[in-house]
Amino acid sequence: MLRSNFYKTVLVLTAFYLPVSSVLAQNFKKDFTSTQEAYSKLDRFYCEVGINIYDSYKAQNPSEKIASVIKKQKNNFWYSMGKTTMIVNDNCILYISDENKQITYTIRDKKDELSIPNQNAAAMIDTILKKSDSVTFEGIKNNCLQYVIHASTSFITKTELSIRQDNFLISRICYYYDEQKYPSSNKVIIEYSKINTAREFLDSEFSEKKYITYSGKVLKPLSPYVGYSTTVIDQNDIK
Repeated sequence: MLRSNFYKTVLVLTAFYLPVSSVLAQNFKKDFTSTQEAYSKLDRFYCEVGINIYDSYKAQNPSEKIASVIKKQKNNFWYSMGKTTMIVNDNCILYISDENKQITYTIRDKKDELSIPNQNAAAMIDTILKKSDSVTFEGIKNNCLQYVIHASTSFITKTELSIRQDNFLISRICYYYDEQKYPSSNKVIIEYSKINTAREFLDSEFSEKKYITYSGKVLKPLSPYVGYSTTVIDQNDIK
């Protein structure tokens, strides 16, 4: 579950619809599988993510900018995006929403998590390749493999994907949304910068104890989160 969440956050590909068969698609499948494997092997990871949202395909300036930071050290994970923060460690998954003034604390059942098999990357690509129209390899630019994916029946009709050639980590994603279904936010560009796979972090950076105190299932938010509502979820109760 932790690795799965890490993939989803780093790749931002939960709604990624990708292309067809052919030699080119096989190359894409190989490269994207290498990307999945590269992320799965990371013990340490840091990057800053810039998310720019545009009102139209041709707009030069974004209508909204969202800054995000990702930190990972072994099984510890810290993620912020806009007004939300998520921390994952051996004890819990802590989600803080400044917008809703809410803290959600999930008691982890790691034994149950370990029983969930990781999704095979090649099998996943086989499935989503069938849902798209075409894939084009645009060459190598700035040490990145450049792919363009078209999916006429998807709400994401076009995706531009840049994969770093040296380590197979993603550098940039650009989504073009169906203009009829999404008259606003037609284009979203996600860029990953300051990537560091050797950075060391203090254990305290992934600790929930600087955000809350708790006894049993009773949480007490610490400053500056005093007054936030709290929810406790026990994974043992979710079967």
